[in-house]
Amino acid sequence: MTEPAPTPRSVADVDPNFEKQLRALKADSKANGDALRANTAPRWFRPDGWGGDVFDYAGIAAAFNRDAANDMVVKAVSDAEAPGTTGDLVAATTQIDYLACLERAFRVRHAMPGPRLLLHAAGTLQGAGHDKGVYSLCGVEYVRRLVAEAKQGG
Repeated sequence: MTEPAPTPRSVADVDPNFEKQLRALKADSKANGDALRANTAPRWFRPDGWGGDVFDYAGIAAAFNRDAANDMVVKAVSDAEAPGTTGDLVAATTQIDYLACLERAFRVRHAMPGPRLLLHAAGTLQGAGHDKGVYSLCGVEYVRRLVAEAKQGG
């Protein structure tokens, strides 16, 4: 007789750095959207925990650190006797992808002309800074729901 397969148990959670950076981006987006609409100077987004030196490559990387989410993926798939759930993989890789995209966008922005960025930014920032905007609902709350589903065995 074969032994029953182990019951998957969720190991994922919301990565604190993921939530911290998306909350910072939400607040910054709102402030910059308001500034652009009021015809005042916006401020470039600075990730939470970054010292401000654009040549501090290690410091920039640290602000967008994805180690906690990467560890969730590894933990979910590394032990056949104590597997994670499919929901763990979805929640963790979503957070990894968000932080990676945010880091790429942050690094690329320094190579683009400022006036063009400002013209396109006002409406986007206003929406992104809203309480029901992309970072709050489509980012943090989406992953929070994925984690809850994973913990229920999904």
